[in-house]
Amino acid sequence: MLSFFLFIYRTPMKHMSFLQAVLRDLFDNLRGSKYRKREGKPYMRRREMIIFEELICNLQPKRILEWGAGYSTLYFPEFLTEDFSWLSIESDEKWISHLRELNKNPKVEIELVPQTLDGDFHTDNDGTYEEFRDYVNFPQQKGTFDYIVIDGRARSACLKKAYDLISEEGVVVMHDANRKYYREHFNLFENKFLITDNRKRSGGMAILSKGKSIQTLVRTDYHERKWTLVRNPIARFLMV
Repeated sequence: MLSFFLFIYRTPMKHMSFLQAVLRDLFDNLRGSKYRKREGKPYMRRREMIIFEELICNLQPKRILEWGAGYSTLYFPEFLTEDFSWLSIESDEKWISHLRELNKNPKVEIELVPQTLDGDFHTDNDGTYEEFRDYVNFPQQKGTFDYIVIDGRARSACLKKAYDLISEEGVVVMHDANRKYYREHFNLFENKFLITDNRKRSGGMAILSKGKSIQTLVRTDYHERKWTLVRNPIARFLMV
């Protein structure tokens, strides 16, 4: 039994299998909320992290845009081996101060762009274009990007703007694509990979591109097949 737990917990994230990722999340769930939200690690399931890592390692983008700064802003640049610039846009001043203190990478810039209008924002309402107009439009002054991550406020509006900002060979990733109202502008993109699970208000992801084949960057069939294991009542009950 001890060797089994060592097998689960000592495997580095980049070498972790799907089964190990699910078991780690399951054990952390059973241990409590302190372990579900891991300090310094992206707020996402490990099976999602596997896809993010696979994508960014294969794409090796040079110009990255991220709407919604977080621990992912500090974590995923570690997988870039070539020269790059990473621009992350955040609307929460207190949160951005915390991240800036932690950020040791000079290639990562975290920009504060406050909301344009006041509003009550939560899981089911991350804001409209009118409420976050400056936040959505800020990166258009920076040119085009070859990797865009959408994981913050006004995500539908950001996705629509991303279509204008992503290069022809670039890729856009939308986190928490389990929320169906985020999918309004998916049809703008020629290539799509949407992977979801039981969760309704968080989790899941979409990878979108104008011309780049997503299958050359991510093992779409493999991940889709594996994720069927977490689309059942038991997985829903265990919150995995």
